[in-house]
Amino acid sequence: MAKIRITDITHAGVGWGTDDSTLGVTVAPFSLPGDLIEACSPTNNTPHPTLAYTIVEPSQFRQSAPCSAFPKCSGCSFMHALPTWQIDFKEQMVKKMLGETAKNARWDQPLQGITEQYRRKARLRARWDPKSNTEFIGFKNRFGRFIADVEQCEVLAPPFNSLIQPLRDVIGKLDARASIPQLELAVGDNDAALILRHLSPLTTEDRETLRAFAIKSNIRLFLQSGGPDSVELLAATSTDPLFFTLPSFNLVLQFSPLDFIQAHGKLNDLLVSSAIDWLNPKSHEFILDLFCGLGNFSLPIAQRAAQVIGIEGSSAMTERASSNAALNGITNTTFFACDLEQPIAQHSWSHQKYDAILLDPPRSGANNIIPALCEISPSRMVYVSCNPVTFARDAILLNSFGYNLSRVRVADMFPHTEHVETVGLFERT
Repeated sequence: MAKIRITDITHAGVGWGTDDSTLGVTVAPFSLPGDLIEACSPTNNTPHPTLAYTIVEPSQFRQSAPCSAFPKCSGCSFMHALPTWQIDFKEQMVKKMLGETAKNARWDQPLQGITEQYRRKARLRARWDPKSNTEFIGFKNRFGRFIADVEQCEVLAPPFNSLIQPLRDVIGKLDARASIPQLELAVGDNDAALILRHLSPLTTEDRETLRAFAIKSNIRLFLQSGGPDSVELLAATSTDPLFFTLPSFNLVLQFSPLDFIQAHGKLNDLLVSSAIDWLNPKSHEFILDLFCGLGNFSLPIAQRAAQVIGIEGSSAMTERASSNAALNGITNTTFFACDLEQPIAQHSWSHQKYDAILLDPPRSGANNIIPALCEISPSRMVYVSCNPVTFARDAILLNSFGYNLSRVRVADMFPHTEHVETVGLFERT
């Protein structure tokens, strides 16, 4: 059997190395740079065979995974790696993707927070298995077709980190257990909510069983039989709106369980602080916030700027942003619902003069709107990205319009996964 030193790793967590035998390049899932592995026979006939292996000498970056479900649970890719290595790896990955575009950029210290019990927003699968008479809840099984068999989740925020097995037990008792495919989890600073998706009607007994579980577990439980408009509250110990805070700005933002919020509360506060520090809004300036959501960046910006215009594709989210502004006594914001994948020239807000722009697009990026933003000609733009591939693509496009990337930093919004948040400051030359 050949011994192979792992020298590099893909963004998905697959290590690779070479040896002097006929095996050539070897890929080894869940290995880390520095691991010395002893490879067995190839498991397939691909050009870069995935091998069964044992670790002869562990990497200095390796740790014991804090979750017993790793690696079968696909929710995490790097639980076997030290958190300090994870963020360094993610930063290096972004640097490689940016290449020459970031050759003159300053790289600020990466943003990190807690790495366990941090995830306040998640969507879990659910499946009833009649053969084993068992309910499964969690993320997909990486080595199988269905759901990983887990009893708790180390990354979910309380109380859901310890409610996986109780949820399995209670859903397994329902008459409608075979028609429940999904659970949506949301944790605010004041309460936790669960949306249970069901494809067939629930009996009165099922509803009472779920209501009793929700009250006992001190969570809000919603039912969803169809689209977003079908969501109904079944049980709650409090009817006050869910909220999270931005401590650095003394702001409270209310949200519904279906709204998008950043998964890591502490990292969100750090990310917003960093982005606004770089944007540096001044008291006489007009700022445009694109993909503004419920006001996560807009409201902190408004504390320093003369006026903030926020744009979001969903009218429900712009209404939420407006109500959050009112809740916090902020009067210098205006929000518009607009599909930013479509041309914006027909909208009056696009013809105003803006001193600076902040954009936080979805994973698909902002290449469709960047030419129009550059016509507005702000002195600077801060781009917050959840996808380094589209961020690198859009950085090249911004550069072609005369906006140079001057500062970059990454944020570990999803510890133990391959996902990374990137913030970039682009300044007009």
